[in-house]
Amino acid sequence: MPVFFVTADQVRNGTAVISGDLCDHLRASLRIRPGERIWVGDGHRRRYLLDVTHVDRRVLRGSVVEERLGPVPSAPRLVIAQSILKSERMDWAIQKATELGAATIVPLV
Repeated sequence: MPVFFVTADQVRNGTAVISGDLCDHLRASLRIRPGERIWVGDGHRRRYLLDVTHVDRRVLRGSVVEERLGPVPSAPRLVIAQSILKSERMDWAIQKATELGAATIVPLV
């Protein structure tokens, strides 16, 4: 089951409120409706199982059914030192380093 990223302030007092692009994706692309359950995770390794209670064009609300800690990262932290590139090449290098799981990218002059 996929886990969708939310910020820690979107889950409070046993209720999650999701808006913006993620709400649009869940509502329009995945067609999430009230009564369905989804997993969301914040940046602090916490995962929440939500029972979706309300969906409209602007917001998705859900009540927390279960909370647990996410898995501990098993791979070593990867630090990449990248020389600064011209044009869109730097954007491409950062994108690929992120896709490969780099924890830190240090620009070099």
